Amino acid sequence: MQSKIGPVDGLDNDGFPFIGANLQNGDIVIGKCAESRVDHSIKLKHTERGMVQKVVLSANDDGKNFAVVSLRQFSSMHGQKGVLGFLESQGNFPFTIQGIVLDIVINSHAFPSCQTPGQLLEAALGKGIACGGSLRYATPFPTISIDPITDQLHRYGRAGFSRWGNERVYKGRTGEMIHSLVFMGPTCYQRLTHMSEDKVKFHNTGPVHPLTRQPVADRKHFGRIKFGEMERDCLIAHGGAANLHERLFTFSDSSQMHICRKCKNIANVIQRPVPGGRKITGPYCRFCESVEDIVRMNVPYGAKLLCQELFSMGISLKFDNEVF
Repeated sequence: MQSKIGPVDGLDNDGFPFIGANLQNGDIVIGKCAESRVDHSIKLKHTERGMVQKVVLSANDDGKNFAVVSLRQFSSMHGQKGVLGFLESQGNFPFTIQGIVLDIVINSHAFPSCQTPGQLLEAALGKGIACGGSLRYATPFPTISIDPITDQLHRYGRAGFSRWGNERVYKGRTGEMIHSLVFMGPTCYQRLTHMSEDKVKFHNTGPVHPLTRQPVADRKHFGRIKFGEMERDCLIAHGGAANLHERLFTFSDSSQMHICRKCKNIANVIQRPVPGGRKITGPYCRFCESVEDIVRMNVPYGAKLLCQELFSMGISLKFDNEVF
């Protein structure tokens, strides 16, 4: 394989995206083509998007070259993914005596439950630095103890700071002082977008598996969450037999199968000659060698596939049917 020549859709001359490029679904992330000019470019799936973090070129032990393109999406530096529960105007938000208005109010219980104390330490260290402190060594490799951070807040803090950096805030609606101490500090917080198109859980129509003809389950392949046994139990408990039949049969892998009522075997649809030199296509029982007493049954394609696979192993199934 050789790299595609010339920039294509924001790619460089080697067929790789630029660092910092914003890629959306369907964009080419690695451009390549064969010597026969057949395009083998790799595109992002419909659920993938982000900014290019880095491009790595390397080779394995066999000497074959490969490339790795890393994408990033917006999130907190420490993995603190808090869902925004309420939006409020700036005039109603709490403020300090200096007029500083809060941007985000986060519950303190989020740090021990999500195990993200680094964000709290980042806010405390950043507050001390913003107040004139000199302790700024904040790489992820060493562990800064809490005592220097609190001493820095106590030494360089404005009037009203406690030793831990807490301070008084006032209500935005009434201007009254809030008696509880609130810790404020600068921290890097980026927004995670949750769009409705990423939350869709069902489809009336969609792709199916080529072998079983059942709907696929992976969202990357335009699938959705499959209807499982627990969902089936809920519908049975609520008496939703018609809905259960619709979900698991009509909208899944509905199929038809022909059964010979005389020998109770599967009748195959074949093309056979008839008197007059003509050929017709229809169900025919190879065991009874006739087309009499053949009925058509609605069955899931998975059951039909299982019968055909067992028949290839020398196992023949017999079916009992009744006409209602």
